[in-house]
Amino acid sequence: MERPDRDMQDPAPSSRRTETIHPVLPAIEASFVSATELSFWNWDVPGAPVWCLYWNTRAGARIEWDEETTELTPGHLVLVGPRVPAKLRLKNPVGHLFIHFVVKPPFHDPLSKIWKIPLTPREIQEARAFYHRLMNKETRLDGTFLPLAWISKALAAIPPEDWNKHPMDPRIHRSQQVIEEQMATPLTVAEVARSSALSEAAFARLFRKEVGESPHHYILKRRTARAAELLARTSLSLEAIAEATGFCDRFHLTHVFKRHHHMTPPEFRRRTATSLPGA
Repeated sequence: MERPDRDMQDPAPSSRRTETIHPVLPAIEASFVSATELSFWNWDVPGAPVWCLYWNTRAGARIEWDEETTELTPGHLVLVGPRVPAKLRLKNPVGHLFIHFVVKPPFHDPLSKIWKIPLTPREIQEARAFYHRLMNKETRLDGTFLPLAWISKALAAIPPEDWNKHPMDPRIHRSQQVIEEQMATPLTVAEVARSSALSEAAFARLFRKEVGESPHHYILKRRTARAAELLARTSLSLEAIAEATGFCDRFHLTHVFKRHHHMTPPEFRRRTATSLPGA
């Protein structure tokens, strides 16, 4: 009986080479999850360094950006990437679920874009049930992984070509994080520049190159955007909102807010008041 060729035999178990793949997973740095009944969603938002993930109970809302319109429907998650300046528009009241989150490098820098991620019938049922539990205050967010599952699903749906080949300078990315983390502090450009280990002039040049606007203008836009969220989602006084967003008082907040949103904070709150949970 012929012996099989030695070269054709399986190697001994002890000589087999195995390789373990250690994938780099997205690290979610912060998240904000909320549900509300929207009856007003008609304002322009500046591009923020955060991701926004939306789901609506019915059609009637849309996001306009870069001559494109994205409809929000129950059959999809809508993911808005960082730094996308969008126009939020509403045709009729909708139940609205949203998640804001920040992802650490290397997953922090996609192309400026909006993605629609289809949901299965079961996932739609889960989203609807989760929305109603949040609205009825029946769910503790620290007791569910569903928002994290949606974030993972949405990030995994981004095609490889939609990630920047030349990511944002990490010093500018860090400066944006500092601005978000210290929103209640009246930060100067010089202070933000120091967090990036750059001179104020060098930082301002690099920031404008990477973001497309001056750091001073960016800081004001982010403060007024945060103030708009607090006006729409909370019953905080104007004094408290001014303090939480780095303005010296309610009058300074009103002056800057009107310039950016074309209405005063009280006018904005009156238009958005019915979107507050329980209103």
